[in-house]
Amino acid sequence: MREQLRYLEELQRHDARLQEFESTLRVLPEKVQSIRNDLAKMEALLTKEREGLAGTEKFRRDQELSLKADEANIGKSKTKLQQVKTGKDYMAAQREIEAARKSMGEREEEIIKLLEAVETAKKSIAAHDVDVAQLREHVEKETTSIREKMAELEAKASV
Repeated sequence: MREQLRYLEELQRHDARLQEFESTLRVLPEKVQSIRNDLAKMEALLTKEREGLAGTEKFRRDQELSLKADEANIGKSKTKLQQVKTGKDYMAAQREIEAARKSMGEREEEIIKLLEAVETAKKSIAAHDVDVAQLREHVEKETTSIREKMAELEAKASV
């Protein structure tokens, strides 16, 4: 009878260990998925940042084109100014030149701000690229480690 109790106790210990192994085997894939989800979120944020940068650069290029158009308008207005015959036409040409110069000044300020924003965004993206690369490396190491641990636990559980 004692021997049977001893066998039952030993069986109970093995069963408890087996349950512990199985519990760990269920949790480990969830851990892998969790860190992969974190990586995917970081990559999505980085992609959004890159898209924002592309939008800002496009807007800057548009502003530069508008600046060139303003310069061309000033040239046309100066030519027109030389050909005026009345004081009224002269004043109108002067107003056109002043309006174009004012517009150019505003565009130049906007372009400077955009250039600063682009540089800041590029630095931020570079830093986040490094962070994502490190996280990617960490995820791969964790995945490998967890797979090894799972294989080890499965081997122990089958014994």
